[in-house]
Amino acid sequence: MTTAVASTALPTVLNEFEREFPDVSLKFVEGMLTTVLPGLLEGHLDFAIAVAEPEQLPYEIAFEPLTRIFSEPVAREGHPLLAATDWSQMVDARWVLNLTTGSSAQQLVSWLDTQGGSLSQRIVHCDSPLLMVELIRRTDLVGFGPRVFFEDPLSGCGLSCFDSLPRFPAHALGLLTLRGVPLNLGAERLVSLFRRRITELELAPSAPSRGIDREESE
Repeated sequence: MTTAVASTALPTVLNEFEREFPDVSLKFVEGMLTTVLPGLLEGHLDFAIAVAEPEQLPYEIAFEPLTRIFSEPVAREGHPLLAATDWSQMVDARWVLNLTTGSSAQQLVSWLDTQGGSLSQRIVHCDSPLLMVELIRRTDLVGFGPRVFFEDPLSGCGLSCFDSLPRFPAHALGLLTLRGVPLNLGAERLVSLFRRRITELELAPSAPSRGIDREESE
């Protein structure tokens, strides 16, 4: 599952699930689609909750949208570029990003290309959310990820989003399962708890209204 789910829905879901299934052993995996999809296809994972573009998924993977979340550039509090109002002003930024296939950062690169812009080539490549957040918090590196994660009082401590930049289109966050393969009782109950909790949280509306989103651009 994504960090956005881990820092919002997971704690409540886990507590509820363990009250119903106190003897069940659970395994949670944090990873990008490049690791999630093989896990689903090979039967190592029951399901995933992740950001994905449904049309880019293999036929064997079913996708059930649960909500939309916004990703934003983020930097330490007091970063000199936080007042930027246009992506062209970010040309001097030094980034720390996960650019693996299917990542939100890769989608940012593609989106900027359609807008006639581009990211600086000064990129530190990192596939660990923990390492990434600590580097953003303690250096002038700029990151990119779910706004709801950076707004969390614990995970987002010392971090600020770039509120004046035109908004990057929202991602679809959803449930990924192996098509045609029913979930076992425990996994099905866990999924139902995630569905309810994610709906209650209303993750998307926390983003400021500015720029254009995917629906408006289409």
